[in-house]
Amino acid sequence: MYLKQIPNKKSGRIFLSIVQPYKHKESGNTRTKTVKSLGYLDELAKEYDDTIAHFTSMAKVMTQEYKASSLPISLDIQPFTRMSADPDNAKIFGMLL
Repeated sequence: MYLKQIPNKKSGRIFLSIVQPYKHKESGNTRTKTVKSLGYLDELAKEYDDTIAHFTSMAKVMTQEYKASSLPISLDIQPFTRMSADPDNAKIFGMLL
């Protein structure tokens, strides 16, 4: 994820948003998905001393959190364990995978 600065041609203001790049499945082109819209730079500059640096570091933290949440999941399957035919003990393995 990164901080994207979008200039407005009419007003000359800059809009900030945090976006995530991804590859389109069919065409293979790189596209971006807006993760968080932040607002206009001149309005945010009133709240933060260094607005660009603050939101750039925020985008890096969001990237690290995203990568940590999308770690592979390990699944331990014991193929030779017998299951009882009791309906109360029924398991749906399609939901597990």
